Amino acid sequence: MARIYASDTKRIVTAFVEGINAYVELTRRGPDLLPFEFGLLDYEPALWTPEMVVRIRSHGLLWNASQEAARARFVRNHGLAALRFREILSPPHEVSVPDGLDLAAIPDGVLDVYYRARGGVRFAHGCLGRISPIPCLHCSRKATGHGRTSGPAARGGSGATVNSTAYSLDDFVQRYGASFRMLLDVGNWDDSVAMNTPGQSGDPSSTHDRDLFEAWARDQSIPLLYSRERVEAETERRILLRSAARRPVPMVEPKTP
Repeated sequence: MARIYASDTKRIVTAFVEGINAYVELTRRGPDLLPFEFGLLDYEPALWTPEMVVRIRSHGLLWNASQEAARARFVRNHGLAALRFREILSPPHEVSVPDGLDLAAIPDGVLDVYYRARGGVRFAHGCLGRISPIPCLHCSRKATGHGRTSGPAARGGSGATVNSTAYSLDDFVQRYGASFRMLLDVGNWDDSVAMNTPGQSGDPSSTHDRDLFEAWARDQSIPLLYSRERVEAETERRILLRSAARRPVPMVEPKTP
């Protein structure tokens, strides 16, 4: 562990583990300090070792693993000299290919199983139980079953910008970012603004189901109204929900001019 990480890593990790174990020992003298799940499952927490921290940490290296694999493929295809045009390393240092590593032997899908293990579970119509990595959706309402998407649209931003986003180093396609944003004016709530992509309505048949996507892509906003007067002034229609036991009535009531 000390050879791979910084020189003070062993000291830091050991102190961290000692703190955890001190609390574990405390719970053995006072079981009431344990979360209720331990009692329900009838087991006690074990003592930690520094090696456990390293193993746990290794399962969280998703971003680093993606970067290293993408860098290896880039060097394989374009050579080390071209790497300086692809990224700026911080702190600056020279990248080299380890002795004995054949970059040509690294398949493009070297992390496919890793992504599949860490990806979300999506249940598509007719294939329940299929597990797949989270796809790159520009903006989707597929959860409704209608499969309608918006986009694509060109957007800037990264993890180091105000509007934090993230993209793949393989194709520079944006993978995720803030789909809902709001800025609240606590002095005048009606001056608050917000954005929700692809639209405010959850009804795929509504004109407002996907009409905010372009504005979202341009980092614009819409009024986030609060007072009854302002809300009623902007109301286009009202949806009335009635009990099934009553006589059916039209669900949509036009706004009175």
